[in-house]
Amino acid sequence: MDFLINKKLKIFITLMETGSFSIATSVLYITRTPLSRVISDLERELKQRLFIRKNGTLIPTEFAQTIYRKVKSHYIFLHALEQEIGPTGKTKQLEIIFDEIYPE
Repeated sequence: MDFLINKKLKIFITLMETGSFSIATSVLYITRTPLSRVISDLERELKQRLFIRKNGTLIPTEFAQTIYRKVKSHYIFLHALEQEIGPTGKTKQLEIIFDEIYPE
């Protein structure tokens, strides 16, 4: 659904929670290239490294851990709100009830 949650935030949270690009790509149903690009763009925007890539492992920096702690509760709230509101862009059903009987 993700109409309230920013794609970058979702990718960041997923990487923090999975600790792996491979697992995150499976969870998010995207390939590694766009996932890596989003993280690189985010690091460039924030002017901070978020992850240290070392020997195939992904280590969050102290900055990433701080960001994660601060945004996680907001992410949970927005995700719950999206679930409550339901999908957008879908056909809604409208029920019309008449109080009077009209002749056929």
